[in-house]
Amino acid sequence: MKARNPILPPDVCFPDGEPHFIDGELYVYPSCDVHADGYCSDKLYVAHSKNLADWQIDGPVLDCATVRASIAGDAARGLLYAPDSLTVNGKSYLFFCTSDGYEGVAFADSPAGPFTDPVLITGDKTGEPIKGIDPAVLYDDGKAFLYWGQFRSCGAELSDDFTKIKEETLVRGLVTEEEHGFHEGSSVRKINGTYYYVFADIHRGRPTALGYATSDSPLGKYVYQGVIIDNAGCDPETWNNHGGIECVDGQWYVFYHRSTNNSRFLRRMCAEPIAFDKNGRIAQVPPTSTGMGKPFAKGEPVDAYRACGVSGTATIARDRLIVKQGAATAVFRYVDAAEDVSSVDFVGTGRASLTFAIAPDGALTVGIEAQTDTEIAYFILT
Repeated sequence: MKARNPILPPDVCFPDGEPHFIDGELYVYPSCDVHADGYCSDKLYVAHSKNLADWQIDGPVLDCATVRASIAGDAARGLLYAPDSLTVNGKSYLFFCTSDGYEGVAFADSPAGPFTDPVLITGDKTGEPIKGIDPAVLYDDGKAFLYWGQFRSCGAELSDDFTKIKEETLVRGLVTEEEHGFHEGSSVRKINGTYYYVFADIHRGRPTALGYATSDSPLGKYVYQGVIIDNAGCDPETWNNHGGIECVDGQWYVFYHRSTNNSRFLRRMCAEPIAFDKNGRIAQVPPTSTGMGKPFAKGEPVDAYRACGVSGTATIARDRLIVKQGAATAVFRYVDAAEDVSSVDFVGTGRASLTFAIAPDGALTVGIEAQTDTEIAYFILT
């Protein structure tokens, strides 16, 4: 059975996942949250799967110590933010950025790394390092293109060794906050001759949505098209979103993340199936608990931390639902609506009474009235 959301074990917080399907296996390149009060860490990992159910985590495939050993100066300091990767002609490349704002690339013989010998990406004429966060890379008809930046993105063709940008191709303001709602988190794909630029979208007041723009050229002009998914409501303090789209065995998915612990941090990888209409537009999909997996069945334990929406006094912890005394709701998309569910109970600690409703599409909403602070490990549908 394919993985439900979050995809990885509950103690693994891999946000910003950039998916790539390579030789029959899906590789996702994320950052790594380890702090309850801050983004990312000094290490990067790779998660990969052949069946979207059983995942192997390799790494760290790159860390700040390796960067410091190869790159002197300010660029060796800080954390490692969201990466992307490219595999071409039997070689793999990891594009990374530091919290200092520098962009770099490291090298491997396998998509699973480890990646070594990191260097800064520079201009081919000036030799100056480029700066900005969240690199994305696209390989198209024998050329590689790099995208990066916050609020106003940049794009440029890369040199043949992927270590320099061709400065004469540089486009600044490729997508912008003013015109496209661009916040950060570039990700670019070519689909049926159209270039899709996916990014954290600020149109709804916070960058909780993944929006996209399209173009007939890798370096624009890009036209805003709308939202693919919005993680607002997944946890009370959720802030950003970051991910990408990828086709696996004929099915397209959007990869994104959701936060936990009533914070903007400790974000976890999720995915949803998506579809394109006849005009190439992507229909918005809601966050779900089932993700790439099957609906929950009657009698099956429903992990409480898989709630895809909470409100009131509830928040998602790593492996449970925390409900402070008072009223809360938790949403699970989806349960098997064909089953005759007559009651919902919970296993955990504390005292709470439950109500529930199942929508025609199978979305389960559990109402929780907690008489005491309550921790719920899972729900049982009977």
